[in-house]
Amino acid sequence: MAKMTYFVTSDLHGNREMTLDLLSLAKEKRVDGMIIAGDLCPQDHTIALAIQNAPFSVHAVRGNCDSPWDFRDLGLPIPLLSETIVRDDLTTLAISHGHLIWEPEGLKRGDIFITGHTHVPELYRDEDGIIRLNPGSPSRPRSQSGPTYALIYPERICIVQYPSGRILSSLEIRE
Repeated sequence: MAKMTYFVTSDLHGNREMTLDLLSLAKEKRVDGMIIAGDLCPQDHTIALAIQNAPFSVHAVRGNCDSPWDFRDLGLPIPLLSETIVRDDLTTLAISHGHLIWEPEGLKRGDIFITGHTHVPELYRDEDGIIRLNPGSPSRPRSQSGPTYALIYPERICIVQYPSGRILSSLEIRE
């Protein structure tokens, strides 16, 4: 059974250079998919084409700054407010920007709840065994960690500083 690897980002706020660089970095890391936890705010066709031509799946949810009309005008699907992905190992990834949906429903121990919105990276296992992940923001960070993104590997999750690649925190998916 193949296990999926995901590149996770949030709160790009229309930063074309950063978005293109992260898509390139995700390709370099040979991920199976990219997750954008809201506030992509695509500004032009360059971003739209890069997302459409990515060699992996791109899953985006709508954030509080995302305009459905911007996505429509660029020929991109209008993201939902939340999305769920079930990995091959049956781990569920529940994705929300975090401005409207604060608590995941129906998740079990070992599942992953991904949010953005705060621009602050966070990775921990809550009292129910659900992993909480906020990748922070690579373009508008609000923490001393600076620009960050996350990687979800088959067995662990890492928050990574951009562009150094230094791992700031890591958590095993299975307890």
